[in-house]
Amino acid sequence: MKALKNFKMFGKYGFYDSVNVETGELAKAYLALDQGMIMVSIANYLQDGVIRDYFHSDVIGQTPEELLKKEVFSIQ
Repeated sequence: MKALKNFKMFGKYGFYDSVNVETGELAKAYLALDQGMIMVSIANYLQDGVIRDYFHSDVIGQTPEELLKKEVFSIQ
């Protein structure tokens, strides 16, 4: 959240669609899908992984698990 605030990612109607983290250039558009993903991410964080656990409790959520273990996620 602090990183997004530093990029001034929040506008009158919520978070902007995207930011180029190298230049700070914003795509000043609001997308409902992005807003939903942000809210789910915040809820998941605040509720100690409730969304993740719900997803993984279903067979469809367990299927890609091996692929996700191979993926490397990082924010620099």
